[in-house]
Amino acid sequence: TQLNLTIQQGEHSSVVDAKTCMLLYRKVKVEWEKLVAPRRYKAQVVKAKTKERFAKLRQEIKEQQQR
Repeated sequence: TQLNLTIQQGEHSSVVDAKTCMLLYRKVKVEWEKLVAPRRYKAQVVKAKTKERFAKLRQEIKEQQQR
């Protein structure tokens, strides 16, 4: 009803499902991205910080081993 389409008449079609899914996404894209994007950004920041911490730790261990 949101897209004014009749879906799944007769046999099931994964192509119709995929097309309908994309139509629905396009309709709510702005709202969806506002909800999801901050979580993605936060996850990327956490991942980057973790990589930095491990890099620092590896460097410290390497320096200690050289002493």
